[in-house]
Formats: sequence, structure tokens, C-alpha cells
Amino acid sequence: MLFTSNSASVSTTGQSNINTDKSTASGARASVNSLVTSLTSALQSYQSAVINLQQSQTSLSFKKAPPNPDDVTVAQAQLDNAKATLSTAAQTYASRIITAPFDGQIGRTDGAGWSADFFV
Repeated sequence: MLFTSNSASVSTTGQSNINTDKSTASGARASVNSLVTSLTSALQSYQSAVINLQQSQTSLSFKKAPPNPDDVTVAQAQLDNAKATLSTAAQTYASRIITAPFDGQIGRTDGAGWSADFFV
């Protein structure tokens, strides 16, 4: 009997140890899963920061680079063309201004057009 009673005690203690170990393992697994999620999020943030840094460095290098001579030539040609168009428009406007040979005012109009009554 002594052997049987001691055996049952060992068996109960062993099962208790197994249950404790399972609980500990389950808690550890949950902790590991939480850490993996945190690390994944941190990795994504890091990768996003690296991409933003690369884009900022590229943008800065374009801003610091001297202008392309071909681009300057094209822009200058466009500016010259716009100035010529403005000059032509100003000349056209000036040529369409009608000035009277003397000062005066039109007194009234009839329904068909201007009347011949002038005040000088």
C-alpha cells in the first residue's frame, strides 16, 4: 500500500507540474506573439522612415543641382515668345484707339445711333 499511495501522490504532483508548465508555456507563447507583432510594426515604421529619407534626399539633390542648360534655353525662348506676344498685343490695342480731332462731348443719341449734336 505504501507504494500505491506514494505513486498516486507522485502522479498528482506530476500532473500539477505539467499543468503549470502548460500554463507557463501558453503565457510565454502569448508574450512572444505580442513581441512579434510589436517588432513587425516597428519594422514597418523603420522601412517607411527609410523610404521617406530617400525621397527627401532625392528632392534635396534636385534642389541643390544647378539648372540644366537645355531647360534654361527652353525657358528663355518661352519668355522671349511671351514678351513678343505682349508687344504685339500692345501695338494692336494702341492701333485700335480712336481719338477725336477736337475735344467735345456727344449731347444725345437717337435710337439708330449717335446724333449730330455736339458740345465743344
